[in-house]
Amino acid sequence: MVRLKGRDNLNDLKGQLGADFRSVTLSSLHLSLFASVEEGDRKNVAQALDFLYRTASRLYTSENEFNKRARPAAGTPSLMNNLRDPAHFTAMREFNAAKEGLLNVNSKVSRNIIRLIEKDIEVSVRTSARTTLKIK
Repeated sequence: MVRLKGRDNLNDLKGQLGADFRSVTLSSLHLSLFASVEEGDRKNVAQALDFLYRTASRLYTSENEFNKRARPAAGTPSLMNNLRDPAHFTAMREFNAAKEGLLNVNSKVSRNIIRLIEKDIEVSVRTSARTTLKIK
């Protein structure tokens, strides 16, 4: 059985997930990313991570705004329901550019960092949409 943070009740675990569960955190991935590069390149890696987190924040905000937008009445068909703001597409392009920049550093560790960030954005947006729109 798998239980997910943010979706399932994990109160009985009392924060005791650790190496026994092969848990991966962003801090452990950051350490392995910085350990895999040379001393002179660490500043560039830090800038790439900063750019990735800033663009991920913009993408998250844009997704939340899209999910909280006003919608027409339930029975009214409209093609406007799924149109996104041009700023959202800009945020997506910037996030993809940031991902490519980080993947150039160390593809294996960077891929894991990106996967965690994308999963966090997806779960957070889905949860906020469910609470806002009363989706069951």
